[in-house]
Amino acid sequence: MDQRQLARTQAAARVVAGSTLALAPRFGARLVLGDRTEPSPGLSWFVRALGIRDLLLGFGAIDALDNNQAAASWVQVGAMADLGDAAMTILTFGDLPWRSRIGLLAMGVGSAIVGFRAAATLD
Repeated sequence: MDQRQLARTQAAARVVAGSTLALAPRFGARLVLGDRTEPSPGLSWFVRALGIRDLLLGFGAIDALDNNQAAASWVQVGAMADLGDAAMTILTFGDLPWRSRIGLLAMGVGSAIVGFRAAATLD
């Protein structure tokens, strides 16, 4: 798979993940924080906000890739958001269930690497 297709696949995954978090924040919170999590209204709001962030980043990257306009920038911003997610995971490492620690860190760092590599070949 070439880097452009990889960027498109990553953007589509962002749309799916973002939609899930935005439309089903309780499910998203439990998926990330563990089955015993009972999300408060504030946590549900925050999960929805993260979902909308990823939804917009994904649609923005897909549109840019389709129209050959600033695709590298959209993919880089997504990668920076992923690094931010990984940093927040590290900062709250002790407060998270062990599965969440490993999963969130691997997902954030892995997605950032994919995004930065793909962005380097675009535009």
